Amino acid sequence: MRYNVKRCFIISTVFLFVGIATFAQGAQNKSLTGQINVNTASLEQLMQLPGIGQAKAEAITKGRPYSQASDLLNVKGIGEKLLSQLKPFVVVTGNTTLATSSTPTP
Repeated sequence: MRYNVKRCFIISTVFLFVGIATFAQGAQNKSLTGQINVNTASLEQLMQLPGIGQAKAEAITKGRPYSQASDLLNVKGIGEKLLSQLKPFVVVTGNTTLATSSTPTP
């Protein structure tokens, strides 16, 4: 009986790690192109940005208007590291042209 419990635990642990690895790989295969105007973008558009979930997207909309990308440092949860990931995609004027494309998992 102990052997079966131990075996089930090991098998469950392996499946958990395989699932996490698959999920992480899928997230890495998502690539963004274009830009997003943080002053006019919707919550859904903001949530396409790396590291931005619903809470941060809402905080970004509440902090509007922004005069430059570095103003996002005033948003709770956005620090220098996250801002450096966002900068290639963030603008404060113009249209939002952000597009997401997924590359097939090998």
